[in-house]
Amino acid sequence: MDKWEREDNLAASPKVEFEDGMDQDGMDQDGKDFKVDFGEGEDPTASSGQYQLQRKGEKKTFQCLLCLIPLSSLETMMSHKQGAKHTRKVIAKQEEVREMFYRNEMSRSTEEEELNREWIVPVSNPQSLKMKVPVRLHEKILDCEEPVVGLDFIVELLPESDPEMEPQYTCKLCGSTGPANGMFTHLMGGTHRHAFLEDIGEHFHKRETKAMMKRVKRYAENKMRLADKIKTVQCDASYPWPAGKAPWSLEMGGTGIPPQAKHPLTSSRVRAAPLTSTPVPATLLPAPGTFQRPKNAEEAQEMLDTAMRMMQKVADFAKKEHKVSEQEAAVIKQTFNLGSNGPF
Repeated sequence: MDKWEREDNLAASPKVEFEDGMDQDGMDQDGKDFKVDFGEGEDPTASSGQYQLQRKGEKKTFQCLLCLIPLSSLETMMSHKQGAKHTRKVIAKQEEVREMFYRNEMSRSTEEEELNREWIVPVSNPQSLKMKVPVRLHEKILDCEEPVVGLDFIVELLPESDPEMEPQYTCKLCGSTGPANGMFTHLMGGTHRHAFLEDIGEHFHKRETKAMMKRVKRYAENKMRLADKIKTVQCDASYPWPAGKAPWSLEMGGTGIPPQAKHPLTSSRVRAAPLTSTPVPATLLPAPGTFQRPKNAEEAQEMLDTAMRMMQKVADFAKKEHKVSEQEAAVIKQTFNLGSNGPF
């Protein structure tokens, strides 16, 4: 142990003890490699203070400046740092530094700095060479042999800031929404085809499947220029981002307040249930953070009147859905009526 410890007891010098039967090169008498074990509760990275716990799904990349190898995860880094090969190199490097100090080739402060040096450092994650290419409705239509109609009513919504997100589609004729697969299924369905024929003035009973399909084939749009038929809109504000993925979300470093839509989507003629459970952000009401203080008494009264009408609608809806009793709904309405009587 005297070989590895100095009288000044530098804190950065690792004190590695070898059990009986092992030499200083980390090999036992049988020539097998070994691995340094740390005590219970001891963190091999605690001395540097630069490593943090890796969250689930988060990628961390490191580089060992001594062994000159990349380490692709926190677990790989920990395994490498505790490994025999890395430990032997650290010990050899520290011996070299001490000898240089004894020969007066470096100062005391430089020696301490080198002995405390952290050889494994975090680096930025390498960019993935593979880019996800989303599936578009155009491709599915081109590969389809069955007739497709009503593409003038289809709107394709793409995000501006992330080209890897799946396009979302809306059928303004039927009110259906969803990704490419869901919208393609909708276009192949009888409901959309029937609605298309109704829109051009041709009426069929839904049971007249063969007669309806014969007319649909006549109006097939598969071979037409799809870019001219399907309207494409690029807008981050209108795109139904997954939770925490919107560019303005707090998780992405934004303010949490969505911007104004540059290209608001027009409403459909018929309201229908969405094809998927993809959440669509509400556009009827502004975000709470966008409200401003009234500039005068007249504007304040208008805001109060609007709030009163909104609460009346809420009370009626809650009563209809059996969320509140009829008496409770009446109390809600009366409360806002009283509050709106006083002029500003």
